[in-house]
Amino acid sequence: MRVCKKDGKWYTLDNRRLWVFKKLEKDGHIKDVRVIQVRKDRLPAEKFTTKNGGESVDIRQPYVESDDDDDYGSLNDLY
Repeated sequence: MRVCKKDGKWYTLDNRRLWVFKKLEKDGHIKDVRVIQVRKDRLPAEKFTTKNGGESVDIRQPYVESDDDDDYGSLNDLY
């Protein structure tokens, strides 16, 4: 999961992964998650529209499978 620090707060570029990892943690399946720290200029301005410091997330577009193409593998790889 990619994260960056902006104005003293940590943000993720991968909200879907964050949701999955939070669910896995809540259910007792994981305790730690490996992250990759990236520069804050990697936060796309059009995605960074928070008015409350990232306390909540609004989903503005439908899920597109290609959004999650990367080297992380699938959720099944965790088990």
